[in-house]
Amino acid sequence: MTKTSVSIAALSAPLATFAGAVWADDANWALLDQIEVEEIITDTSYEVRKVFRSAIENGV
Repeated sequence: MTKTSVSIAALSAPLATFAGAVWADDANWALLDQIEVEEIITDTSYEVRKVFRSAIENGV
């Protein structure tokens, strides 16, 4: 093995593992995307109200 091929193999292994972990979390992102956010802005105040699905409130 040459120095270049070892370096490429050493660098690509962690990246491949990380990429797999990112794709595995798609279901979690879809669940978080279901949170409803309402912003209430007046001349003197700013309020954010969030409505969570029962699956999120119950600790999924």
